[in-house]
Amino acid sequence: MLTLGYLYLGTRNTELAHRRTVRDLDDNGSLLVIRKTKSKAGVRTLRIPDALSEILRSMVDGRDGDAPIFTDSNGNRMGPDCARKHVRRVCKLAGVPVMPPQALRRTWSSLATDASVAGLAVAAHLGHGSARVAEQSYIDRDTATAAQGERVHNVIRGPWKQTGKH
Repeated sequence: MLTLGYLYLGTRNTELAHRRTVRDLDDNGSLLVIRKTKSKAGVRTLRIPDALSEILRSMVDGRDGDAPIFTDSNGNRMGPDCARKHVRRVCKLAGVPVMPPQALRRTWSSLATDASVAGLAVAAHLGHGSARVAEQSYIDRDTATAAQGERVHNVIRGPWKQTGKH
């Protein structure tokens, strides 16, 4: 579940495993509130996809609000190093390239960019104060340029696709 959380949410390693408590889940588990982070821009609320929301709800059902969402094998709050090891282990089991949580954050930003999500929206989701920081750190410039071009083409083609007029 933790590995899918990194991939689906694009959070920093510490933002998901190390610091999240049951109280950080809101709206019946459909929102994750990131309160404590390294910057002011990092304070944000992320929408949790339905499939993950159901799993998270079952994981925390009946637990105290201060209880950690993710725990190690001893039931203690999962630390950053434990989370990295967990993600790498899951990657090995899945037969995919082994990577740390940070790489899944980059994957999230690349997928968002490929889907033509605006740079500012990607930056806000990642907890950056500007699109420039996100672009420099996470987004391949060629991918971003191609996605922007595709978005423009879709806007230009839009009216003609619907009416058939040229």
